Amino acid sequence: MVFSNSGRFLFSSYFNNKIKAWDTLYEIKVSQMSGSHKDAIKSLSMSFDGSTLVSAGKDGMITLWS
Repeated sequence: MVFSNSGRFLFSSYFNNKIKAWDTLYEIKVSQMSGSHKDAIKSLSMSFDGSTLVSAGKDGMITLWS
């Protein structure tokens, strides 16, 4: 899991290749993203400026989400 720089959004993944985006203000899921990962996402990180979410998968892939 990782928070956006503002703290408003939380990004999570749980033993699958999808990322869920949660709005912490309204306590709802606002989006579900899937991309090039063929196996579970093991790590999420936010860039310093908050413009890019980075995911690393068990399949060895790293994906940049902007």
